[in-house]
Amino acid sequence: MADKKKICDDDRCSGGGILEGDRQFLERNSVGHLMREAIENLITNRPEDPISTLVSFFDSVEKKQCAVEHAIQILTSTSHKRPRFERNVRLAYTALSHYKVSKHLHGVTGAAYRELMMNLCKDFSQPVTTCFLRKVECLDVEAVPYEVFRYAIFCYCSVNGECRYAKMATYP
Repeated sequence: MADKKKICDDDRCSGGGILEGDRQFLERNSVGHLMREAIENLITNRPEDPISTLVSFFDSVEKKQCAVEHAIQILTSTSHKRPRFERNVRLAYTALSHYKVSKHLHGVTGAAYRELMMNLCKDFSQPVTTCFLRKVECLDVEAVPYEVFRYAIFCYCSVNGECRYAKMATYP
């Protein structure tokens, strides 16, 4: 291990010998954000057993990711023009609301909401995504009420429809 060398010397490498593809992978999956949260959790709480605390932290992250994927599946299963879509929005909200936001408040956390909105907007162009997320953003520690969640989902459906229409008009 003492003889570690820079893995690559070609143009794909950036600063510390990490392949650019690796850096993009880490950024795309928000690994830096997750690690920052995990370390902040350890420093703030100073648990007796930090390893088990990290294990439970990453387990909760995995469960949250599964809930977000399930909510996306529910929301994309029906067109927003159909009457059943309103019910699907409620089901998606319920799927995400298993997290306790504070001692007395249950609902969708701002972090789960942000993750859902970012995943829904992945097909938008960067300027559209940035503008849209700025309009519907909330803090990670906030509780998102159903009305706000519903509003954001219907706004997403409108923007998504307009983007599809613009693509069809641009590329006949």
